[in-house]
Formats: sequence, structure tokens, C-alpha cells
Amino acid sequence: MTTDSKLVVSLLVGKRTHEQTRTLVTDARRRLRARHVPAIFTDAYMGYESAILEALGRWYPVSRLSTKGRAPRSVLRWPQGLAYGPVKKQYQRGRVEWIEARALYGTARPKHILSLLGYTHITTSGGMA
Repeated sequence: MTTDSKLVVSLLVGKRTHEQTRTLVTDARRRLRARHVPAIFTDAYMGYESAILEALGRWYPVSRLSTKGRAPRSVLRWPQGLAYGPVKKQYQRGRVEWIEARALYGTARPKHILSLLGYTHITTSGGMA
């Protein structure tokens, strides 16, 4: 495994919380090559989106409409090129009834990344690329 293709993220033992998710994503970012913008495929846990934005987001300046007064604060946004796709599995009687996988950010990039990884659709085993 290399940081250019797949990344095996940390395993955190315990209850799934926003703090655990933030720790997991921050650790993954720490191990990426500097300035690398990954493609990330996760399960549909709500905490991932904010944790990814916090760990990998970029601060962008806001344009000023006037030269008077204080300059507006910068805004934290998804970096260009970052692709993110959650996979939501619906279970019924212990079996997967249906799977919803979609790209939320960087919608053009996941198809290319998936083909490089040997996948045809977004899956949580795709991990980060």
C-alpha cells in the first residue's frame, strides 16, 4: 500500500462518536503526502462530512465588496479536487436490502479513481485514494 493509491486508516476501538471520527480522519490526513487531495469513500455516518472538511478543508478568502470597514473572514471550503462519496446500506432482517452510493463532492473524479483502484462503483472498501 502506498499513500498515492490506498490508505489503510487507523482503527479506533470504542463507540462511534464525532470525536472518534474526527480523530480517524485527522490521523489519515497526517499520513498523506503533503498537499495530496484524496478521494474518500465512507459509510453514511453523518460525522464524516464535517470531520473531512475540518481535516482537509482549505481556507479561502472572501472578496471584499467595499474598501471600508473590516475585511470579511476567510471561509473553510472543500478543496478543489477532493472527491467524497458516502455509501448507505439499508438492512432488513439482517440482510442488505439496497445500497445507495453517490458522490457528494468532486463528482467527476470518483469514476477515474475507482477505475484506478479496480472498482466499478463506490464501495466502503475503496477507502481513501
